[in-house]
Amino acid sequence: FLLTTYKGELNDDLLLQLGLSYSDNTNDSEIIIDDYPVNINSYDDLLQFRTVLTKKLFSKSKLKFGFHLFSQSSKFMNYVFDGLELGVPSENYSGEAIVNEFLSTTFTEFDLKFSKKIAINVGLRYENSKLLNQSSVSPRFSSAYKIGKNSQISYAYGKFYQTPEMGFDLWYRQSNIDIDFVNSGLDFEQSTHHILNFEKSKKKKTIRIEIFDKEYNDLVLLNTPAECLYVCKSTLTNKGYGYSRGL
Repeated sequence: FLLTTYKGELNDDLLLQLGLSYSDNTNDSEIIIDDYPVNINSYDDLLQFRTVLTKKLFSKSKLKFGFHLFSQSSKFMNYVFDGLELGVPSENYSGEAIVNEFLSTTFTEFDLKFSKKIAINVGLRYENSKLLNQSSVSPRFSSAYKIGKNSQISYAYGKFYQTPEMGFDLWYRQSNIDIDFVNSGLDFEQSTHHILNFEKSKKKKTIRIEIFDKEYNDLVLLNTPAECLYVCKSTLTNKGYGYSRGL
């Protein structure tokens, strides 16, 4: 395991931040199911690199640019049971699964302060996933207006994308899923956020009122045949959706 970071000024107006992490994990073990030895060996190799450049502009405004590289190589045994012999994996569907992901991300962000009362943040983020063979572009926006000496109102909007964590989340390894992890046919999971906020602080006391609306689309669902009577062999789809709204 390795983790290192750096933060320093290149000149009076330019700040550089770097981060690097690496981990290597090998699991060599097995479990016994109904006197049947099940190999649950796994291997994970993870590398991440992040960098952010911050440029100071007029007044107190800033322009940020950065990128994030994420590399993952995982191997594990994916056992699928088809209900014919309970407790014994199917030789037709089971086998070693290999997950190779290279996620590249770049973003830009502009913090603009018009005055002591008004501030706006605008950003754009691009992602490309080798595992999904998909790309995404997500806009971000937030603004704040100071309506009094101790109070302000703000609004934030954002589009967010996430790669299904097929190589990390044990749910994918333990839910009897028949899937080609290299050509899964899945897409990014995504969400859209709207948040309106009022905040007032005085004498170490804070009052905050927030209204939010968050919609979720293309969520990964487990697709299990309705006619299955015993142990069911399942597949995955992007047909899930949902929302979160409140005050």
